[in-house]
Amino acid sequence: MADPTILDANKLTPHYASVGGANTLAANSSAQHELLKPELLGHVKYDDPSVFRRLQIYDEADADIDHCHEEYQKQQGQHLHRLRQISGDISKAVNKEGDIQDDSKKKVEREHEKMMYNPLNFGNDNVGALREFKFAVNTAVLLPPSRCAEAYTPGVAEFRPDFNLLDKTADGPFWDSCAGFAEIKVKEEENSLPRTESSIKAAILQCADYARYHMAFRPFWIFSVTLLITGTVFRVMIVDRDGVVLSPLHSIYDDNKSRDPGRQPDAKTFVRVVRALTRRLTDYQLGQDPSVTPVTRDELSGYLQEGSSIPASVESVIHLEGGDYYPSYRISRFGKDSGTWCTVGPPIWVSLSLLGRGTEVWRVVELCQSGGKWVLTGDIHILKSAWRNPLKLAETDVYNVIAGLKREADDADERTKSASGAADQDKKPTFPAGIATHRYGSDVFYYKDPQTWSKITTANLRGDADDPNCPSKALHRIILPMVGQPLWKYTDELQLLNAFYAIVEAHQYLCEKGILHRDISAGNMLLWPGGAAAGFLYDFDMADVVRSLIDHLTTQEAVGPVKRVVDSRFGKAVMTEGSVRSRVDYTTSRQQGVPVTGTLQFMALGLLRAVHAGTQVPHVSAHDLESIAYVLGYTVLRRLVTAKKAGKILYSSGRQSRRPVHFQVPFQVHEDDQHDEEPITHAFFLNLLKQAINTLQQNPWMVKKFNPEVDTLRPLSTPQSGSDKPSKKRARVNKTG
Repeated sequence: MADPTILDANKLTPHYASVGGANTLAANSSAQHELLKPELLGHVKYDDPSVFRRLQIYDEADADIDHCHEEYQKQQGQHLHRLRQISGDISKAVNKEGDIQDDSKKKVEREHEKMMYNPLNFGNDNVGALREFKFAVNTAVLLPPSRCAEAYTPGVAEFRPDFNLLDKTADGPFWDSCAGFAEIKVKEEENSLPRTESSIKAAILQCADYARYHMAFRPFWIFSVTLLITGTVFRVMIVDRDGVVLSPLHSIYDDNKSRDPGRQPDAKTFVRVVRALTRRLTDYQLGQDPSVTPVTRDELSGYLQEGSSIPASVESVIHLEGGDYYPSYRISRFGKDSGTWCTVGPPIWVSLSLLGRGTEVWRVVELCQSGGKWVLTGDIHILKSAWRNPLKLAETDVYNVIAGLKREADDADERTKSASGAADQDKKPTFPAGIATHRYGSDVFYYKDPQTWSKITTANLRGDADDPNCPSKALHRIILPMVGQPLWKYTDELQLLNAFYAIVEAHQYLCEKGILHRDISAGNMLLWPGGAAAGFLYDFDMADVVRSLIDHLTTQEAVGPVKRVVDSRFGKAVMTEGSVRSRVDYTTSRQQGVPVTGTLQFMALGLLRAVHAGTQVPHVSAHDLESIAYVLGYTVLRRLVTAKKAGKILYSSGRQSRRPVHFQVPFQVHEDDQHDEEPITHAFFLNLLKQAINTLQQNPWMVKKFNPEVDTLRPLSTPQSGSDKPSKKRARVNKTG
């Protein structure tokens, strides 16, 4: 929930930059980092020695560390002396300026921080290193590759930490090749403990902000490691979906005993940390999902060889070369019934939240074994990964309820057809086609070692035991057979309106059955080209389900592999595969969902006002419908502003009025209707959409069309000039179509 002291109810709009969504504020804006503060309060753990155990810094031989430490002291003696000077000079510089403004103080601090860059040396001697710390100024801004930037909606901020920990084999300076980073602050107090429980140091907030981008931009990255150096001391910081864990404070040089006896003076710890990060640790130990394996180009090519059974339409979207290539990932069997899957192309949607669900949505194709090799089989599906609270309904449970409703509706339709004969054979199905259904889903389990089958939870990642009364977040995955496209990919306005009509109709049906979505956003509604409906609604992990449909939680537990009979052919025991046991907990009822939920950019104004006031209001269907309206407006604007000559589309240039031109979609709402004073209803929304659809169908010349093959999403109905002009033949087709 957002901090009510930050939000101004009079300024809240569907596009308010938020922690839970994409931010468009300046990269180093302290205001942006401060937005994380209410989210992180109570979720920052200091002086935790488990950080060093997780990084296995003590596993390297002492003799090797002693040798490296000795060389470090020799080579870095002059640099360490310079660092101590800079650290001491900063307080003198600030005091010399006297009573200066905060902005001036920050400028002085920043100038001294830059002085620290050259004296710092992270041991990048390149011999045997897997990674290296690079000055951010020597690399481009770390943003997602352009081929997947659309997944991060509505946008991302440009920023760069001071040092990036990059794979030495990386093709380019993108976050999807970054394994971590280092942040430098000149003032040592930035790494000290906060004075009160209600405060968090700015450096911690800044690094946490970087970490949430890191976990979003690098595919299947589930925690992020930061080396935070302040003055001549440092901590290692690990950020995951449950908060921040910081190591004990250590010095980067050895002669500080007289200044602070309580501080560890052992610079060997710094040497151990740097060597672990650059040389010893695998990507899995630095944050990669252990149930996912990167796929090389050669491996992906092998998946497509003889034995593969995928349609030509699927093979055509798998690119091995050129600018359309995007790395693939193999998703291991993650539950009892799930298979093995391979991602195809860039992600469809990625959440930029920190302690939220961290949702990722991908196109995937199933993998099966043929002749001892992996091959692709079947059509494209959708895979969704997200973190969930085990004390609430899993999204798979909601989909199971929806599947039950569909079976009941289909059975009723069959009985009606049988009773009425041929008269009702063409009757529209009762269950709306615009409701997503699933193939299967489960919490994610993986082999921690050959004999240990474990669930991925934040406690498991930290090496902690889960508290059954307050369990940590669990990673959850779902496979959907319905494959859609982002709403702003619409090719004409009729397609868009029909998609929204199908989605509102689906939402109405679910509400009537006792399921309220409660998290409407641009990422939870998709176009469905060639599908049974023009669009569909999915992503039900925040849905509220009436207790008459499901009252108790279903828990999932790991069943580890066990030895089976000895195989006479090989003379050794055969291990069973790890499995999952599902159990209904009848002792306790499930928790009710929190009253205020949603993606902040698209939340209803009444909910945002409640957040601002610190009050709770029940989330009702009208709130979802208001969010759907915001998504419609956002979709149209995003489609138009990314097109060439967007200004000519949005503003009148040759008319008497200089006001923005109204969209031609005919939503006829008169001022005296006073609809804004009453909660919006499904009937009202559907009626508006139907009127607009009918008007456009009767007046084809009003329909604005777009070329789906043009990356810039240029509207075909807009006058062009020069090289932007379509051919005369295409222009005639557009005019008559």
